[in-house]
Amino acid sequence: MNQDSNIYIESASSRVALYEDQTLCTQLLKTITVATPLQILPSKIPGAGVGLFITKNIEDGEEIFRSEPLVNCVMNGMQSLVCDYCYCSREGVIHPSGRFRTTEDTMPDMKACGGCKFCYYCSKACQKKAWKRYHKYECVMFSEAPNMHPRTRALYRLLNMNKNELLSNELWVALNGLQPHVKEHLSTANAELVIGASQFARARTDTDLSISEVLSLYCTLLTNSLCIFPAEGKTIGTSLDIVASLMNHSCDPNAFVFFEGSSLRVRSIRKLLSGDEITQSYTDVDMDALIRQQVLKSDFFFACHCNRCEKQIRTHEERFPGKIDQLERSQQQLIQLINEAVCLTDVNKIEADVRNIATQVFPDGNWPDDLEPLPSLRIRLAGILKAQGRLIDALKQGIRGCMLSERRIGGTWVRNLFDLLQIIARVVSLPKQTTSIPDPDFPNQDQMWHILHGYLHELVLGATKTFGSGTGYTKAIKGWYSDCLRSDNAPEPGTKAFAKRFKKAQSKLLLWAGVDENRAIVLT
Repeated sequence: MNQDSNIYIESASSRVALYEDQTLCTQLLKTITVATPLQILPSKIPGAGVGLFITKNIEDGEEIFRSEPLVNCVMNGMQSLVCDYCYCSREGVIHPSGRFRTTEDTMPDMKACGGCKFCYYCSKACQKKAWKRYHKYECVMFSEAPNMHPRTRALYRLLNMNKNELLSNELWVALNGLQPHVKEHLSTANAELVIGASQFARARTDTDLSISEVLSLYCTLLTNSLCIFPAEGKTIGTSLDIVASLMNHSCDPNAFVFFEGSSLRVRSIRKLLSGDEITQSYTDVDMDALIRQQVLKSDFFFACHCNRCEKQIRTHEERFPGKIDQLERSQQQLIQLINEAVCLTDVNKIEADVRNIATQVFPDGNWPDDLEPLPSLRIRLAGILKAQGRLIDALKQGIRGCMLSERRIGGTWVRNLFDLLQIIARVVSLPKQTTSIPDPDFPNQDQMWHILHGYLHELVLGATKTFGSGTGYTKAIKGWYSDCLRSDNAPEPGTKAFAKRFKKAQSKLLLWAGVDENRAIVLT
């Protein structure tokens, strides 16, 4: 760290905690739509500073609040697919009417801005709104630097909005009250890039802010931005929402954040009592504790000491004595393999790579089926096999991945179960006498129908609780479920007759897939 970096740090360090100005807190909470009264208070989590609290009891699966974020930016490489204002997507699987799209549906026609040729819009109406709100101030800048990182674009957008008095004083003060971690960002290998981007942004926007103020704002974005993650999955952008940024991290969170269009929504995934602090996960909550800890330290500059982390690490120490460091390195390699699997099609090579990585920790080359990230990798392999038409192989990988995942709550579980059901639905549609299923241990077609109906029943309940009954994703799943029930005259989920048939069918499927029956889905 050089001397200039120290100057930036010192200039950014004098901050007043938001909760010390309750008038500001009240104004800030008026910018969101709350379903239950909230308060901004000192966090109960050691070292976390400020926190967001509820003031009355709520059950799991209830909305807490929704918000229009301060700034959203589309991910690089997705500009021509996603509207830069309303965030509808050409790759979206949900029709505006609340059903799954078909090949016959017309997709939104995205048109590039005539000026920068960088931002795209689904309609003239969205383009006009974006132009009035922010784009006319940034259009030329984006045309001159089309490869800017989305969080750097967010910095330009905020600087321009502030310069042109499009942000209220309350929002600007609250924004500058968020934790920027300037010192930590300037202690990383990216320090020069962070400083350079801040200097260029200050010069090109011609802001009156000092370089230290711009740097602090950029670090605030880097620290507090969220991924724009729709209910159906796949990150399409980055977002900064001030109130959402006040929710601290937990590896066992009580709330869940997702996006519907450009709007941010927060829902409970556990029962909360009046006075509880609302928490979210800053990492992939389904990953192992060793991976979560690494991400939290590198990206958010703190270590988590929650009960879930400590329990998982204790279990690892008992289960894999003397192997924790190598286990963490091997998990990192497997995570990289999962990311690369998006572009790979050779499943045999991927499985061979998994065995080679596993031998670094386990001499027999067998990575434990229930130890992440293997369940997540199996789910990824299931998608590859499905795309290749290898449905039975895809089903086995999907069953093993889903059923051996630790958590069965939240958005990831719902999406993974949905992907598994898409495979099951295609298997069910195979001709009854097909030679594609020669294994006598495999469930027959009637039993696969029972499994499809039972899992769909749980998917509907899970999607409703996680995303709410009014989202397009949940509506589409409910429509799929209704269509399946109409096509079969067998007993429906919720009856004793169905429960008996489902249990027998699922037991056979799990036995065939090599999954212990204690990992079975229990009908609600």
